[in-house]
Amino acid sequence: CAERTALHAAMASDPKGRVEVMAIAVPSGDPGRPVTPCGICRQALVEQEHRQGGAVRLLMTVPGGPVWEVKRCRDLLPLSFDASFLPGQGPEAP
Repeated sequence: CAERTALHAAMASDPKGRVEVMAIAVPSGDPGRPVTPCGICRQALVEQEHRQGGAVRLLMTVPGGPVWEVKRCRDLLPLSFDASFLPGQGPEAP
């Protein structure tokens, strides 16, 4: 998937870097509705937000269509899994 590929390429070039914004522009069958990231790409974006301690803003559009904005990728994947579910990694960790 393109989102994970772009995310991993960015982190490979600068492992301590931050991803502030990701834009997706893909033609779809419905000119008023953008293509959204698949589930595994959503999970990868949520994990990036967790790693960097801040949101990744997502912009999605189709050619000639409106731009849809998601302020945090975790809003696309409620109840997502992250390190806070692991022993010693959650809010109670030292």
